[in-house]
Amino acid sequence: MGQVKNIQFKDPDFKHIQRVIQACEAKKILLLGKPGVGKSTLAKKIEKELSFKHIEVDKLYWKHKKGGAVNTQFTQDLINAVSEEPYVVEGLYKHTRVILQNKVDLIITLKASRPKRLIRLLFRDIKRFVKREQVTSDFFWVLRNKK
Repeated sequence: MGQVKNIQFKDPDFKHIQRVIQACEAKKILLLGKPGVGKSTLAKKIEKELSFKHIEVDKLYWKHKKGGAVNTQFTQDLINAVSEEPYVVEGLYKHTRVILQNKVDLIITLKASRPKRLIRLLFRDIKRFVKREQVTSDFFWVLRNKK
């Protein structure tokens, strides 16, 4: 396996990221970033436009719902999930990077300003509330943490 490429983007457009993915010939991608930077949105675009398998770490980590019981088989489930290429993994957990650092060929770290992240998280929670889906505490986490 070649060296893992680490790239950071602040509010990129998808076409630019698509060109980077194609130039790197990446088939195994890990998306990182704080809540509200656009990890899930980008992963869904990569899934749709580039036909990558989209792996949501939250769905593997939490047994039933976010904030509930933790999946004790998380590490093995994550390793099993990345057994077929191409894939894009998105999630916030630090141990995800440790587990996958030798299983990916491109790590994309997304960044966005705190106000932009707060607005995105607020609208996401409102949409989830209206659809009667689970509302996360990410908005309040970002509001409380000044970074």
